[in-house]
Amino acid sequence: MKLQNDLFRPTSSSESVIINDSIARASTESIAAIYVFNDFVEVKKPKNGFVSMDDFLADLESDSDFSESLPEGRKWVADSFYKDNNSLSKLRLERGWSQKQLAEKLNTKQPYIARIENGIDDIQLSTIKKLAKVFGLSIVEIIEAVS
Repeated sequence: MKLQNDLFRPTSSSESVIINDSIARASTESIAAIYVFNDFVEVKKPKNGFVSMDDFLADLESDSDFSESLPEGRKWVADSFYKDNNSLSKLRLERGWSQKQLAEKLNTKQPYIARIENGIDDIQLSTIKKLAKVFGLSIVEIIEAVS
């Protein structure tokens, strides 16, 4: 049986590498490098004359005329577009919170909230407990909202 360190040497064509009773076929002539990018999000700059959505919302939130109506607008979105959908997005919008505001309440970052709402990330039990506390709901209700 070959050791895992053997994986870091060049292999000859069609050589078998055995690790933990599993066979992995390799056909390289040089050492391969493997890169893992977690939470990689490409941020594209808007074209000249355009503003990013984050900057646009930040401007609205800093403007006293609009900042008071944003939570009401979010509640309207929840009522108008999430009638039969009891999702985390709906729970958040019903309270007039942005993803960023919910993230701050959970001591996390907005992209994590977006990934949970879109079903990209599996949610951890610790996050479910925090969500239940923040929303004043049971753990079962939160699990139903993120399922």
